[in-house]
Amino acid sequence: MSGAFLFSALQPQALVCYNLYQTKTMRKRSAFTVIELLIVLTIVSILISIVVVNFFRLQNDAKSAKVRGDLRILKVAVESYAIKRGDYPAALPDILLDGNIISVLPTDTFKPSDTFGYSVSPDKNVYAIWSAGENLATSGITAWVGKMPIPSEPDDIGVTNGTPPNENWH
Repeated sequence: MSGAFLFSALQPQALVCYNLYQTKTMRKRSAFTVIELLIVLTIVSILISIVVVNFFRLQNDAKSAKVRGDLRILKVAVESYAIKRGDYPAALPDILLDGNIISVLPTDTFKPSDTFGYSVSPDKNVYAIWSAGENLATSGITAWVGKMPIPSEPDDIGVTNGTPPNENWH
């Protein structure tokens, strides 16, 4: 009986110790730890940086698409001018003289304060129209090699009725 008495005498003390252990280690947490917050902030900042980079890339792609559309419109206007007048215009604003072709020259989307560049080959048979491109450098045609204009900047976007000099030209 003494063994049963000893067990029953120690049992309340063991329960008190167990309850103290349980309340210290298994209690409800009401806040996040600093490490958990830092991990979440790191993940969120990585996701935001990915979104921002993609946003600016898509914005440049949209500008390029608009420029290509405007260049096609100008190419049709220059060709229409040449059909009506017999030669290509000396300058891009000359196509405005005949109000039936185009009423307003579009501006360069990459450089809104500027119009598109325009050049006619020395033999007056080939022309080129171009945009400054993403680097916004004011550029021009450095030379004509046969029917191919040579742009001064590789990122220029343009159209020509001759041979396109690179993949940005059509």
